[in-house]
This record gives sequence, structure tokens and C-alpha cells, in this order.
Amino acid sequence: MSNGVSDDIRLKYLLEKYLANSCSQEELDMLLANVSENANSDVLRPTLEACWEQVKGEKAAPEVDAAALYQAILQREGEFGRRRRQRLRRRRLARYRTVALFAVLAIVVTSSLLLMLRSRPLAPLKPVAAAHSRFKNDVQPGSNKAVLVLANGQSIILDSAGTGTLATQGGIKVIKLSNGQLAYQADGKNREPVYNTINIPRGGQYELILQDGTRVWLNSESSLRYPTVFTGKDRSVELSGEAYFEVTPNAVNPFKIYMLDQQPVDGKGRKEIDVLGTTFNVMAYDDEKVVKTTLIEGALRVGNEAMLRLLKPGQQAEWISGPGAGLKVTDDADLDAAVAWKNGFFSFDRSDIRTIMRQLSRWYDLKVTYKETGTDKMFWGGIQKDLPLSDVLRILEKSGVEFSIDGKNVIVNM
Repeated sequence: MSNGVSDDIRLKYLLEKYLANSCSQEELDMLLANVSENANSDVLRPTLEACWEQVKGEKAAPEVDAAALYQAILQREGEFGRRRRQRLRRRRLARYRTVALFAVLAIVVTSSLLLMLRSRPLAPLKPVAAAHSRFKNDVQPGSNKAVLVLANGQSIILDSAGTGTLATQGGIKVIKLSNGQLAYQADGKNREPVYNTINIPRGGQYELILQDGTRVWLNSESSLRYPTVFTGKDRSVELSGEAYFEVTPNAVNPFKIYMLDQQPVDGKGRKEIDVLGTTFNVMAYDDEKVVKTTLIEGALRVGNEAMLRLLKPGQQAEWISGPGAGLKVTDDADLDAAVAWKNGFFSFDRSDIRTIMRQLSRWYDLKVTYKETGTDKMFWGGIQKDLPLSDVLRILEKSGVEFSIDGKNVIVNM
């Protein structure tokens, strides 16, 4: 495009390319920069409105208030700058050459206002009854919650515990830091490894620092079993649920992750992740069909004694259960989507309503009932995790799905 093209035409062109999912990396960078530069001008709002109305007329686009969309972009400008700087630092990952759709939604528009829907075949949206008659109450989002189980069986509710030393075990202090993190610190020379377990309830998340300096972020309904001090040939922990790891490198004592719900059978067949000093995410919920390991930086070996695969940055491994069971590795994984939960978002990447509701039920501690079944609607995009439940459900209702809230019970009418 020439330098003489006006800002509004250029922005309209880039928005059309983005909404058609045909942006090149250069065009996507230009769009984000253009939005940031024009956030306080009179160019952005009318251009957004015109472009959105045109797309709505040509395609089965969701009904989104363009004025609200404009205001959302203004509110997200600071977040855009921060995330764009993070993305630039990660460009050394050669395989990560495209920005995930989720990241664009999270940066350019507040995801509380924009959710796209794809359905094959496209069906007319059914009318949705007024929310005030179906939402008897609201449910607030989750927060930092965790229960620490010490080696002697004592339980400590971390979100209500004060800061400072909570316990001493085998010469290791258990400390709650002023920022809420849990940390372990050597107290003397006689250090004996004993095991602790941190349990994250539904509606919770938590961060801890292991004795070797490894940082772990745990998602809702997750558990991590680990020693208070690492000794021996390796550093082993056991995980159930989902966690994001920043592992402290140590070539002499490699870091290993096992699935907590699996017991070894003569040392064979147990799912295992061998960490070579790295940053990655593991999703291993019992109610999900696959165990996903997504590598951000460093190197990983995943698998079991029968099959081991080496992961490179930007790759994702999936252990598939049931029919077609095995280990699958995907290149150019959507890194932003994989760690969205840690960054404060739900991410929907061609997700059906049941997959979405499993995410919501963990974070809002819900019981979900489905009134009707048999839908092929697939959602993509992102929604902020810090919203009340009613706001999230209103966004999803743009697709024609209807929800009811009664206490912690949610009914989904598809």
C-alpha cells in the first residue's frame, strides 16, 4: 500500500483482511500498530463501524456493538503495547511465525465483547429469552485459592493464611511471600526430603516456587505433589490438572513430571515429561480426552518407556486416550491459547459448548446441566476470566445458546 493512502482506508483494508483471517504477519503487525496509533483519534471508530457493518452484510458475522467495540479498544491499548512487546521478544522462535487468533482478540478488542461462532452448516440463531428472567443470581470469578497438605497430613488454607513461615519440615521452611506466592527455603544443613501436596480447588489458582527455584502456576482443580527439597538423580513431581512451569536448569539433576493419577507398573507405561530447562504448559485433566504439553522455550522429552518424542519450541504433544490412542506432535502450536488461562483469559479454539463449559465450571465452580444435545456449533476467540459469570454467558448467547443460572447450577439449552 502506498504512503498516500489515508489512514481510514488503510485501517479498513487491514480490518477486512483480519476478519477474513487472511492477514500476513506484516499486515497483522501493521493492524495492531495502526489501532494503537489511532486509538485517540476520530479515525478509528467510524472505520470500525463501517467495516463491521460491511462484513455483517456479507457473512454470518456475530452481532457486536461497534461503538462498544471502539471503547473496548481504547481500554485495551495499554495491554496491547505490553503483549506486543512480549511477542517481539519471542520472535526468535522460528516456528512461531503467526500470531494466534486468540492473541489478536485479546489484544485488539476486549474479549468480553467479541466472540466469533463457526457452525457447519450455518443455522439461523434462535431467539434468546431475556437474561434477567433466567439469571436468578450471578457468580463471581475465581481467585487465588489453594490448600497445602504437609508431610504430616496437616492442611493449611493458603488464601487465608498470613505471610511468613507457615511450617518447617526436614530442615526446610514453608513460606508464604508478601505477594501471595508459596516458597521453600533451606533452614540449616540437615535437609530431609519429605513430600507436600498443593491442591487447587474449583474456582481457584495459585503460584508456588519450589526449593530449586522452579516456578509453577496451577490452574483450577489441579494438584501437584512434590518434595520439599530435591535430592538424588532427578527432580520429580506429580501433576493432575493443568500447570505452567518455568523450570530452573540443572543438567546433573533433570526435572521430571509424572501424571499424578497414574501408578507405575514395573516402571513401564507411565506418562512422563523430561524437562531440559524450559518453559511450558501441561494440561492433564481427567475429564479431557487428551493430555497436552505445549513447549514455549527450551526442550522437552515426552512419552513413556515405549515411545519418547523430543519437543522443540512452538510444538505441542498430545497423548490421546481411547480409540486411536497414541502420541501426536503438532508444529506451530497456538502458544497464546495454551497459556491463556495463566494470562487471565479463556481460550476457545474451535471448541464446542461442552469443552467451553468444562473450562467455565472449573473457574466458577459450577454444576452444568444440558437441556438439549446435538449441536455442531464451534466457537473461537477469547473471554476475560475476571468477568462475572453472567457477562460471560451473555457473550456466548450471541450464538443462540441459552443459559440459566440458579445458585451454582447452570442449565445450557442448545
